[in-house]
Amino acid sequence: MKTIPLSLLWYWVLGAFGTAQAQVYHFPTVYSPAGCAYTYEIAITVRLDSIKVTNIYFDDGTTGSLSFEAYVSYQNVFANSTLPPGNFFTYDIAVFSKNTNLSPQSLTNNVGNVPVQTGGAGGLASQNNPTYNASASALGLVVNKSYSTAAVLSALAYDSATLHINLPCLDTVITTDDSGTLPVWWSGIKGAVKNQQVSLTWQTYLEQNNEGFFIERSSDAAHWEVSGFLASKAALGNSQVPIAYQYKCNEPAPGRYYYRVKQRDFDGQSVVSNIVTVSLAGRQGAGGIVVYPNPAKDAIVLKQLAPNTAYTICDTYGRLVQRGIYQNRVDVSKLQPGMYWFRADGASVRFVVVR
Repeated sequence: MKTIPLSLLWYWVLGAFGTAQAQVYHFPTVYSPAGCAYTYEIAITVRLDSIKVTNIYFDDGTTGSLSFEAYVSYQNVFANSTLPPGNFFTYDIAVFSKNTNLSPQSLTNNVGNVPVQTGGAGGLASQNNPTYNASASALGLVVNKSYSTAAVLSALAYDSATLHINLPCLDTVITTDDSGTLPVWWSGIKGAVKNQQVSLTWQTYLEQNNEGFFIERSSDAAHWEVSGFLASKAALGNSQVPIAYQYKCNEPAPGRYYYRVKQRDFDGQSVVSNIVTVSLAGRQGAGGIVVYPNPAKDAIVLKQLAPNTAYTICDTYGRLVQRGIYQNRVDVSKLQPGMYWFRADGASVRFVVVR
């Protein structure tokens, strides 16, 4: 078993994102390790939904001691899985408090076997009956009543958690802290090519404060540039239901390209997705199209290309730099020196501009 330090998002989930409902801990998405016979993604959240006061031992309005039951629930999102139906996984959760007035300072729950599925939630009554040394009356608490307000839950100061998760090829403990991670659950991106068009797809399962997604492209997986941006489809960047996203690169040049997606919050924090590789074979010289002169300075002529044919010119990153209707010659005098792809009638041919 290995221990991986990861950050924990600790924030107040808002009902309709308006009224405080619970204290929530999101664990970052866990992916199947490389070389595993199965693929999967799982994201888990733990909610401290409420406390119910079970006893008030003494209370003088300033100090005191009370005990309570803590009600915890969980939700998991299991996506892109090749695990056979009916498979199960296990995980154990412990939530910790830094409040020394709490005894004990942790809540431990054994989730046990959980079916492989998308979604799913369950209630986990605390195995402990913590005692909180404070004035119940000062907090407005009475016996046999449940509370889920921010003031009460924050007083308990639960601010970290651990997750022991056991899945095929994976047996690990994720230790969290309160440094914060981005409150967006999303699947890994997938890339496909159809009709010389790159299509990237991914899905979010929960969004909060999400501005949107920057699509980045590279020809060497080391140097990246922004290819486009998709704003969050969620109202005000907040959603608790699955949302599908797709980005299409309409005019890529032939070659091998690497894509990734950078999700960004309204406050500027960002996180980067996995990298996908796509290959665009093109049809260089298809139909007998030949460009000359090559290299060119001011203009090019395309042999075997009929007049009145629409064309595009892209740079080596697939960025559109020029388009038009072919009429015996193409003016390239405004292009910077470098290599380009001329595309017309489903064919692609490479040429170079020099000065």
